[in-house]
Amino acid sequence: VSADYYFFVGSTYRFDPSKLSEAHADCFHKFIVAVSSRLYSGVIVDNTNIFEAEYSPYILVAAALGAQVAIYTVQCEPLVAARRNQHGVPERTVFMKYEQLLAERIPPWYISFNDEVDVLKWLEGGDPGGDARS
Repeated sequence: VSADYYFFVGSTYRFDPSKLSEAHADCFHKFIVAVSSRLYSGVIVDNTNIFEAEYSPYILVAAALGAQVAIYTVQCEPLVAARRNQHGVPERTVFMKYEQLLAERIPPWYISFNDEVDVLKWLEGGDPGGDARS
């Protein structure tokens, strides 16, 4: 699930920053439905949840429904991320978020992937080769 899905009209992506709150509420709702349905062996939330306050609601719902939780991050140089971003986020904000991520206290179950290739390996059932962070 992703807050980005909220901004698709058919196959066209139309990001509207004024609707971010609605998009995250919709994403959280879809997460609850997906986890509670037990139709999936895993549910991935691909939002930029840097702070514990942002991802803890997902963890609490998963725990309440008996689902296991793992938190993963895709490591990407901030300049590369700034160039890839589709939302018009200023480069200085991308760098600020990167610094916040580095400074955030990471729970012991947090796993850090080195790049997107490792995430793809994990999604395909392989060993991601990520290094655990605590």
